Amino acid sequence: MSGVVIKTGIYGLLRLISWLPNLPAGCAIGLMVVSVATGVLGILYALGQQQIKRMLAYSSVENMGVIGLGISVALLGRSLQQPLLIVFGLGGALFHVLNHSLFKGLLFLSAGAVLHDTGTGDIERLGGLARRSPVNSLAFLVGAVAICALPPLNGFVSEYVIYTGLLQGLLKTPNLYAGLLASSTAALALVGGLALAAFSKVFGVVFLGSPRDCTVTVHATPRTMNAGMLLLALCCVAVAAFAGAIVPALGAAIGAVMPAASAQLNEIHEAVTFTTRLALPFGVLMAIGFALYLLRRRTARGAVADQNTGTWGCGYAFPSPSMQYTGSSYGWKLVHSFRQIIRPERAAPRIAGFFPEPARLDTATPDLALNRVYTPSFKWMARAFERLWPLQQGRIQLYLAYIVITVLVVFLFEAWPFSFTSQSSDGRAVAVTNAPNASHGADSSVSEPKGRHP
Repeated sequence: MSGVVIKTGIYGLLRLISWLPNLPAGCAIGLMVVSVATGVLGILYALGQQQIKRMLAYSSVENMGVIGLGISVALLGRSLQQPLLIVFGLGGALFHVLNHSLFKGLLFLSAGAVLHDTGTGDIERLGGLARRSPVNSLAFLVGAVAICALPPLNGFVSEYVIYTGLLQGLLKTPNLYAGLLASSTAALALVGGLALAAFSKVFGVVFLGSPRDCTVTVHATPRTMNAGMLLLALCCVAVAAFAGAIVPALGAAIGAVMPAASAQLNEIHEAVTFTTRLALPFGVLMAIGFALYLLRRRTARGAVADQNTGTWGCGYAFPSPSMQYTGSSYGWKLVHSFRQIIRPERAAPRIAGFFPEPARLDTATPDLALNRVYTPSFKWMARAFERLWPLQQGRIQLYLAYIVITVLVVFLFEAWPFSFTSQSSDGRAVAVTNAPNASHGADSSVSEPKGRHP
């Protein structure tokens, strides 16, 4: 759903743009503002979620904002006759559509494996899953690095192209548009930083540390689930390593939507090639780190730890899982910083007395659009349609009567004679008549009366 179906809106938007002539720059500015708001709000709500799948769903909203930002850059370049902006904006948006379908599908499969292994998707109850599901933890890590647009994976390539389009706009557009593009660049950087915080929270709390809830039973991830996740993880790596091979397909799509930009396709190829060269050192470092990790596991396999000693815990002799960071505590500072926008809720217990009762701190980030717009609207519509229930009697005769009445009303509307007077282009009054024979020819439906009219 998130990898494919959510893109139907993007497809429809691109189809509409390809049919329309050059739009004014105001349309591009409007889309840019909406896209920036979508990206920032989406990742802020993702940071405050406690359910892993709900967090990934809000992250999809954020990525739709990133894609919309690239499309708005292309629209602005089309309005200002700047082919480079069209190429980088639309090319980056289409590339991100492909990349999002890969790493978001990978992350949702990984979240599904977590639900299968533990029976819960509550981030606050999970922990230490990397020991029982190492392949799943590796797959989620690959998807998290990709969605945070970090090198050397595919999310970095597409967002770099969008960044290039924004920076090109700073150089080639008037000051008014350049200021808006600079603000959008800063907003995209903010979205990337918040995404890194959100996914480091999920990976650190769910897969690292110790189990937080002893009642959660963990099962090993089946091999078939691991195979699907590894396939998508390899696709993320392959798209980043061979990004240049995708540029011709991007060129065909760009030419279909905005033909004027096809001549500048070599620019996006150079940008993609640069990302590949830039990502190569990161890939080598990751490979060296993974090799050292395997070497350490092999050399320490026969060693037995002394049961009387443990990891240094700041002098505390009896560490427990409750001393770990939770998902709420990890991201609360950032969520609280944007409290005027997303309105987080915090239920703090009051500790009183010499021997206080056990207490619990709860935080939540409710969806303001859902609670204040969609839910009240749907309730109002439900109450309005409840008044039509008396029409639903369950009798076939009554339903046939409804059909007959509807057909008669349509016939009466088509056959009813009426006329009105309009003014033609040369200033003369023209009478337009709807008569029973008006649909048989154009000459019978429009007549020009004789005489002069005021």
